[in-house]
Amino acid sequence: MPPGLGPRESLALVLLYQAGAHLEALRQALGRDVRTVRKTLRQAGVRLRMDPPLPMDWRAGLARETVTALEAYRGMVEQWHRTAWQQIHQQATQPAPGQFGFASPAAYSTLLHPATVLELPEDVGARLGVALTRVLLVYAEGVAQAETVHA
Repeated sequence: MPPGLGPRESLALVLLYQAGAHLEALRQALGRDVRTVRKTLRQAGVRLRMDPPLPMDWRAGLARETVTALEAYRGMVEQWHRTAWQQIHQQATQPAPGQFGFASPAAYSTLLHPATVLELPEDVGARLGVALTRVLLVYAEGVAQAETVHA
């Protein structure tokens, strides 16, 4: 069983849910069990709502330009993650498998604040006129594709 959510991931989950994200889309985007997502929301005092079913395909009913823009956003997120991991591997030591050490707190802090700013999912949805849930489903599809490639 994966570990519980850390404070930052919990906060992100709560804020995205409060912004209108579908519970199942959050589960997919975060790669967590739906019970963990529900528990985290309840512990934060968030009242769960009844969401309509997710679309079978996030592209359904969207204009071609919107689909292209969402796929471009997913590509930017993927590139941002690749760059972040490259920086971690370049600057960190690995004292144990799955753990990283840094020469100083400043070196670690620098990695937490990358030079490239990534547009927030909520802002992408607003800019493109689509529900936040669709943006999260695009992200989740990218994560699933990356896991398939790395498997």
